[in-house]
Amino acid sequence: MFHLPSMFTWGPITISMPYLIFTIIGIAALFFVNRIGKTFSLPIKEWIDILFTSMMLYIVVWKFSTLLFHPTLLFNNPGSILFGNGGSIGMVLGGIVALIYIFITEKKKKIPYLVFTDLLFYWLLITITAYWFIVPDFGKLTSLPWGVSVNDATYIYHPLNMYRFIIGLCLLIYLSTKKIPLGSGVISIMLLISLGIGLLFISSFQYHSHTYFGLAFVQWFYLVLIIFGFFLRYFKKPSFK
Repeated sequence: MFHLPSMFTWGPITISMPYLIFTIIGIAALFFVNRIGKTFSLPIKEWIDILFTSMMLYIVVWKFSTLLFHPTLLFNNPGSILFGNGGSIGMVLGGIVALIYIFITEKKKKIPYLVFTDLLFYWLLITITAYWFIVPDFGKLTSLPWGVSVNDATYIYHPLNMYRFIIGLCLLIYLSTKKIPLGSGVISIMLLISLGIGLLFISSFQYHSHTYFGLAFVQWFYLVLIIFGFFLRYFKKPSFK
């Protein structure tokens, strides 16, 4: 079984290996989306600028949001701020700040929101599909023949990352064969609903330490994606051909 190191160390610099892999794949996926965007004469340069800035805002808020709840860390243990993060709440706050920036900038640059979201979801689908293929993630114990072992061969686990990879690969194949034009909104809506349903199903094979009204935080997140996808489909009514 392939084991991926949790950290990458280069001299005095230590970086989380999954984050590093995601960043490298994300940059590579930008070049692919750039070519697709030029094919449809979309404002790809402005899109990349907005995406990069919003991601930086997300990371900053996620990393330092812990100060909102534990401001004494700034004086008592400032080193923990650099190596820690705001957890799930910090991710939500970072996402909200990034979305507000995207909304304001889209209006200012007069970029149609469906153009931005289609490009965003296409790029994200490419990135996370490759990420899922490389970075392992294990779920609950299973007796299924495709289960994988970690250290002890007597314990077999669900390969969650491969389940997700199969969903992402199927969606990429579908998009490449259907030639759906970017900016129509169809890609955004289809991926919100399809990924949301698929990932919600896969999460049933995942361990969850806490639940809220019967669902884990990540399951509520997937449910919100599905609802938002149907919301967009109802109001936009794109043509699914």
